[in-house]
Amino acid sequence: EYLHAVPLFVAGVLVYFIGLSALMAYVLLVTPTYYENPRFRHSVRFLVYKFRPSAWWFSSVLNLRSFAVAMVTVVFPDSVEKQWLSMVFVFFASFWVQMHVQPYMEG
Repeated sequence: EYLHAVPLFVAGVLVYFIGLSALMAYVLLVTPTYYENPRFRHSVRFLVYKFRPSAWWFSSVLNLRSFAVAMVTVVFPDSVEKQWLSMVFVFFASFWVQMHVQPYMEG
């Protein structure tokens, strides 16, 4: 019934999730090198402005958490208990990483 939408789904996943995530990962990887350039700094500010300089990569963790939260209902469509447990796991793991890394600037 939904088989006609599979190619569109695959294309969307490739372009949106994999493509944009790869682009964001590349930008974050080169950020320490090019951050002194004012144009580069202005264009990547939305990815790094709230984090300490040593945690410039943390927006990728937030992106991964958002993807995991969105995928919970896809992976467990018929089990509320599994959805709940998965969400609890994702949020506690995210909280643990955040407390361990302390990525946000103070103040």
